[in-house]
Amino acid sequence: MVAQLQDVAAHMLAAGNDEGEPTVSDLRFRNIDVDPGDPVEDWGFEGLLSAVDRGGIRDRQKVVAAFLRDPWGPGSHS
Repeated sequence: MVAQLQDVAAHMLAAGNDEGEPTVSDLRFRNIDVDPGDPVEDWGFEGLLSAVDRGGIRDRQKVVAAFLRDPWGPGSHS
């Protein structure tokens, strides 16, 4: 399972801006006091959901990269 996630993550991180999305994130958090530019580990559960639900590929790439850096770190406990 971990190897499959790493393969998917590597594909996402290598993906270009194929969706015509802006290179700067338009993601805005509604109910939390962090900025999308802050470390993913500081986003908490609501921030992670927002990035996956309403964010673009770049936002999702940041989430994946954070989990690959530290799979059992603060982001995994959100």
